[in-house]
Amino acid sequence: MNAFVVSVITLIVYILAYRFYARFIAEKVLSLDPVRPTPAREYEDGVDFVPTKRFILFGHHFASIAGLGPILGPAIAVIWGWLPAVLWILFGSILLGSVHDMTTLFVSLRNRGRSIGDVTERLVGPRARILFLLLIFFTLSLAMGTFVRIIATLFSDSYHPESVLPVISLIALALLVGFLVYRRGAGIAPATVAALVIMFFTIWFGIRNPITGVGQFWWVFLLIAYAYVASVLPVWLLLQPRDYLNAYQLVIGMVLMYAGLFVMRPQIAAPAINHAPTGAPPIFPFLFITIACGAISGFHNLVSTGTTSKQLSTESDVKSIGYGGMLAEGLLAMVVVLACTPGVSRAEWSDHYSSWKAASGLAPKMEAFVVGAGNFISQVGIPVEFARSLIVVMAVGFAMTTLDSGTRLLRYNLEELGESVKVKPLKNRYVAAFAAVLGIAYFSLMTVNGKPVGLTLWELFGTTNQVLAALGLLAVSLFLYRRGKPILYTMIPMIAMMIMTVTAMILKLKANFGARNWPLLAVGGGSFSCSWYGWSSSPYSPSGAICRERTESRIMAGKLDVVGVGYTALDYLGIVPHLPEEDHKLEMSGFAVQGGGPTATAVVTARRLGLDSAFIGKVGDDDFGMKMIEELRREGIDLSGVVVEKGGGSQFAFILVNERTATRTILWTRGSLSTFEAEEVDTGIVERARGLVIDSLEPRAALAAARAARAASIPVVIDAGTLRDGVAELLPLCDYIVASETFSKQISERGHFEALGRLLSYGAEAAIVTLGESGCLARTGEGFIESPGFKVAAIDTTGAGDVFHGAFIFGVLQGWEIEKICVFSNAVAALKCRRLGGREGIPDLGEALSFLARRAPHIDFS
Repeated sequence: MNAFVVSVITLIVYILAYRFYARFIAEKVLSLDPVRPTPAREYEDGVDFVPTKRFILFGHHFASIAGLGPILGPAIAVIWGWLPAVLWILFGSILLGSVHDMTTLFVSLRNRGRSIGDVTERLVGPRARILFLLLIFFTLSLAMGTFVRIIATLFSDSYHPESVLPVISLIALALLVGFLVYRRGAGIAPATVAALVIMFFTIWFGIRNPITGVGQFWWVFLLIAYAYVASVLPVWLLLQPRDYLNAYQLVIGMVLMYAGLFVMRPQIAAPAINHAPTGAPPIFPFLFITIACGAISGFHNLVSTGTTSKQLSTESDVKSIGYGGMLAEGLLAMVVVLACTPGVSRAEWSDHYSSWKAASGLAPKMEAFVVGAGNFISQVGIPVEFARSLIVVMAVGFAMTTLDSGTRLLRYNLEELGESVKVKPLKNRYVAAFAAVLGIAYFSLMTVNGKPVGLTLWELFGTTNQVLAALGLLAVSLFLYRRGKPILYTMIPMIAMMIMTVTAMILKLKANFGARNWPLLAVGGGSFSCSWYGWSSSPYSPSGAICRERTESRIMAGKLDVVGVGYTALDYLGIVPHLPEEDHKLEMSGFAVQGGGPTATAVVTARRLGLDSAFIGKVGDDDFGMKMIEELRREGIDLSGVVVEKGGGSQFAFILVNERTATRTILWTRGSLSTFEAEEVDTGIVERARGLVIDSLEPRAALAAARAARAASIPVVIDAGTLRDGVAELLPLCDYIVASETFSKQISERGHFEALGRLLSYGAEAAIVTLGESGCLARTGEGFIESPGFKVAAIDTTGAGDVFHGAFIFGVLQGWEIEKICVFSNAVAALKCRRLGGREGIPDLGEALSFLARRAPHIDFS
């Protein structure tokens, strides 16, 4: 087979995949919204959240996911022959890897730029999150430690000391470009051209002035010190410009390699399939974990959700950066396969791949790629010596880029882990970064029987890395499932990756046990245990199949945190520039369909904040009612107390949101449901709760629930929206009366202060009046409390008061003082207003606390 034919087929298939399959995933599965604000714009802080132009971010993302992965993996895997490697890279990248990268990036965007570990907690559970974070720490530490060892080897006198100067120069160039562009307003085009000219000059200069005399140990030490500094610097200063320039370097190198291949058109020297290389593990499953980057890699979801999602300016860039970035890496992996097979002679290939033992060094495998790629580039008139130096600088530069990103991701991971296990020092970025480099140092210096274990470590990286890919696809599948989106396109790759990686892990554990490699057995066994334990907590695992009743049955078996008794509705929301005139049409700039209702939205808020929650209410069996039920079920709400009335018409509303003021005009119908009677309330559910939320829309049902709660000494919070029949009987049973401005004015025409006094006289511990963007006013037996609101870029205030009540009951159950509860509730309600609808913008606890740490640092919410 001619290598030219393989490369042309690859390019054609990739173009078709991007044109059709990527578009299908973007439109039909993810429903990308180009006008939706991204985390980079909402939380811009100049350090981690930085809105970035697409072509610059593509360079950062591509450079971060690539690194040595798509070079080392294919350079090893061709020992089984060129055909299996080519097929896995081609179809794996299209159907698995690109979908994985694109969808995990999207899920992070829809979860406030949270990492895949944080997202997993909400979608799978807290146990899975902690285990995911531990697995991420192991995988990243191992990979970065291996990269440090390889870079130190390539820098050494025995390999390519001529690469040291250009690689170090690129760091200085990146710092300069970042400073000039972001702090001095320099144009990106002239800065890029100047940096590239200097970069290629330093390659020529480095060939003539190699840096020698530095031992491998000192290179390891210097690289780890560099990783620490790089991981704590703002992304705009080093990480982003370095990756951007490296991407140009790689693209230029890839273009030259493919151009040389088209000129050379060599026959592939290696066998198509090498069934049983001496001493090698079986092709299945080890081909699929040896070639990770280039086909599918769990490391990519760490980059997508760890750094890229925090810099994306618009959701429409998800396709080009997520799917397109993975295809670009597939092109790199493919040219590596072709460089290691037709790029070298049959004698050179046999020398490198005569047996698995001959492939025991990662640096020698890099040499196979350097020789083959250098031969390709020399075909376009570039001297072989310069061509090979260019390849080495490109590869090492990308390894350094991955080291930058990987250490930063480790820092994020440890900060999140510190938050989960309540270890405050780990929340500090400098402490977390130091712990990260300690993990990297361990794996970079790790030996077995006095010898480096590079290739074995790479196999361990491959298995755990692919488990991360499977878990990333699991999180995506759950996210899509809960929103009624197709999951087939992520579930099938997830199952395939889990089967392959678990099989590989078992075989490696068996081999290490037989060889008595106790350090590797311990590392591999720990990785396998974390993977399986986290997987078993998933609703896709054999111990918990997907079913609608899973959440209900889990909660019904024990205690609940919050129960809400009251009303729910369905809202059809549209954003308009102004209210329409009569008999005129008006185009909407945004549209959403979401559940609503005071109590239902309050319990959704409590659930988002981490509390086990239940809703008790009545809906019809019409389409509106079923949509409400399905949305609450996807949120993880216990619905065992919901009454479905046959033939009943559920409440729904049409809501027009003024895009300039974020105010609303609501058109609604109550429907035809009968009154929710006291005897229809399952008070047994109420008695298992730690807190009760009620509204005044169903006073008979609320009264039954409040009496049951009072008898069981359960605190009751009432959402007093409007003064109506039955409310006066409810108020003496409430511990916390949270009233709207309307209710306050109905209680007293003399103002909120007098109204609060009257409400407090019913025997409540505290009375509160919500004042919209102005915050709230509270009164306890000790006096009045004024709690100002938080300014945000509001899109829609629908449901903000309902969210306030959900946050309020959360604070009550934490045992906080009223002032602290009010601040917290104001913050959660404000964050909600950045999204259209009453529920889409409800934050999780981590986001709320992060917001408060910036906006109310004087209050300790830890």
